[in-house]
Amino acid sequence: MVKQKTSGGMGGEIAPTLGVVAMTLYLMVLPMGHVAALRSVLLAVALVVAAWMWAGARTSLRPGLMAGMFAGWLAVALGSVLWAGRPVYTLDSALADVPRAALGFWAGMILARAGAGWRMAAVAGVLFFCVSAPMAIMAPRNGLIWQPGWLPAIGDYSTDSLVFFPVVVAALWCDWRNRSRLWQGFLMTGLIAGLVGSALSISRTFWLVLVLQLVLAAIFVLNRPDTPRRDRMRWLLVLAAVATACVAVAAWIAHSRGMPLTYFSDRAEIYPRVVDKLLHGPWLGHGYGKESDYLWYLQAFPDFHGIFHPHDLLLSFIDQLGVLGIPLLLALLGVPAWLFWRGYGRGAMEDRVVAVAGMAIMLGVVAKNSTDLFFYKSHLWLLYGVLGLLLGHLARDEARRKGIRPA
Repeated sequence: MVKQKTSGGMGGEIAPTLGVVAMTLYLMVLPMGHVAALRSVLLAVALVVAAWMWAGARTSLRPGLMAGMFAGWLAVALGSVLWAGRPVYTLDSALADVPRAALGFWAGMILARAGAGWRMAAVAGVLFFCVSAPMAIMAPRNGLIWQPGWLPAIGDYSTDSLVFFPVVVAALWCDWRNRSRLWQGFLMTGLIAGLVGSALSISRTFWLVLVLQLVLAAIFVLNRPDTPRRDRMRWLLVLAAVATACVAVAAWIAHSRGMPLTYFSDRAEIYPRVVDKLLHGPWLGHGYGKESDYLWYLQAFPDFHGIFHPHDLLLSFIDQLGVLGIPLLLALLGVPAWLFWRGYGRGAMEDRVVAVAGMAIMLGVVAKNSTDLFFYKSHLWLLYGVLGLLLGHLARDEARRKGIRPA
């Protein structure tokens, strides 16, 4: 599975495999509840193996754009403790979000560059879908909404599913003709389980964002000059059918919940008051952390249940970090997106598929967090862990094309 030779003997075979298993299971359990200790153990194992592989490589990894992004993120987040209204909360949020996201990214990057492959993210997604779908069927419910426990809350589930779905689809696309039927059946089972779980999550936003991801992928696929016109028409019809089905499911969910498909009135009440707050607020915000100024929201929206933050990614970063929030958010989203764009333009077919999957993930993150906020802790750890695997694969292939031994 991992072709890099860092040392001889049985350890040279067992350790990389152990790292792959640990990283795969780490990504799989990240969205689930009651597994905090297991997450830490699995990440520690993956990090030890990644460090062993890095130390044994003959070429070193130079800090790149992502390293600079993580360093800037941590510096701004920790610096905001100086002016935060809740300094202890801000410090805890910074130390919870950034270091673990960076470590997960680094572990995934090293493992993928060493040849472990990006498909372990797809395996993690399939395993998560196959485990969570039966749990969603049997979960106790409060009306239509399942009660979280081992299974994440519906917003958390749908957010993390939008990270997993593109990599599972990418693996199925790449391996439709070149892999065993067992592997293809494994991926298809995961997709079906994921769709069942997503329907049971009663999240209309998930299905609408999934349409956006499909449209983005289709734009790149259909614009390839080597795609025959007949195939383009065929894929356009498939896209139209799948998008229609997704919108139909979203409409059914909205009807079941007694709301229009385009229901937005609660956010329309929140956003104008939040914008006015930001215009008259401190230039450097209230400190890092999504609920750093939660008391204002409790007082401003007494009739709303559970409003502790702006429920929008951009507004939240401005609320937390003021004028520093916009460039930081642009870096967190723009740096990986640009690396995927560059990988799409330079790579072979599989590299292009991986790059499109990465861009679809980034689009899904932005769209899903445009009406809520799931850009913290385990959601960030999952996002950057998967991005590490995808970008590690692209970096390995780029090094190979240049005749450089992958680290």
